[in-house]
Amino acid sequence: MSSELLLNIKDALLYFFLNPVWLLAILAAFMLGSKRVKQERKDFKISIKNGSSEMKHSISSAWLHGLVLSIIIAGVGLIVDFNWIIILSIVMILVIVSFSYKLASPIYYAAIAFFALVALDRWAGDFSVGSWFVQEDLDFFGTIAITVPIIAGLFLITEGSLIRRYAARYASPLLVPTQRGMRGAIYQSKLLWIVPVVLLVPGHMVSEFAPFWPQFTLGAESFSFVPIPLVIGF
Repeated sequence: MSSELLLNIKDALLYFFLNPVWLLAILAAFMLGSKRVKQERKDFKISIKNGSSEMKHSISSAWLHGLVLSIIIAGVGLIVDFNWIIILSIVMILVIVSFSYKLASPIYYAAIAFFALVALDRWAGDFSVGSWFVQEDLDFFGTIAITVPIIAGLFLITEGSLIRRYAARYASPLLVPTQRGMRGAIYQSKLLWIVPVVLLVPGHMVSEFAPFWPQFTLGAESFSFVPIPLVIGF
């Protein structure tokens, strides 16, 4: 039993680190650092930090926030739909590849994913993609209408905490034209954070797609922990 549990945990971690959201976010953070270094060297002939600083920061700075978030979500029992997680991940991918990191706020992800799920249920109830996106009858004015806003609020608190702690610390100088025809220096921050979050999903939703995924039982219900990389931009 213990070896099976360790194998399931290993598979969960493997799928988390191979998640395309995680990989794209790392690449985007590296590109942010490279662009910053080029701009600083263009304006000041020297860069303040090396080009990999944003990438290292995106990976290392938000683990504690993710741990606290996961404990709260699991402890309170905030259950979400597995399809909501899939759409949430798709929205994050679209934001990352668009390079519009001012839009990389989890409140947007959560709202778009929720209303997209409602729209699919109303106008494309039979839509499915293989075995990993199969629609089920959901009460959009019941549990999910309560848990999604609460989780979105927790995400938003996490975003505010990260911005307050790191935005000024990682600000980069930039020369811009002034109204008098000269150039003045301003400071701007462009950062990405990858917050590892564990969400709680009804067990049958995950078992249909990944029967090997670890589950636990509470009363007559089974649940699964699904780890995702939550990308926050500023």
